[in-house]
Amino acid sequence: VLNVHHAELLPLALLIRLLNGSVIVYVPHELEAERAGQRKSKSRLITLIERLAWPNLAGVAVVNESIADEYLQCYGAPRPRVVEN
Repeated sequence: VLNVHHAELLPLALLIRLLNGSVIVYVPHELEAERAGQRKSKSRLITLIERLAWPNLAGVAVVNESIADEYLQCYGAPRPRVVEN
């Protein structure tokens, strides 16, 4: 199981998944594409990475309902699980 916390690492996780059949669990700590102080070009790149990775994820867990709703709206089902701190 690969536990990925940052979108920038999703391409590497997908490569590892191809090589050895691992499953990927994505646990972003916030909306990755909306991080404060981030350039618009990086936000667009992160959105693309997440969109391409989404169908290959075994699960997604986020910290609140609004983030889960946003990911569901952007990338479709399945809705991420909410694990509040």
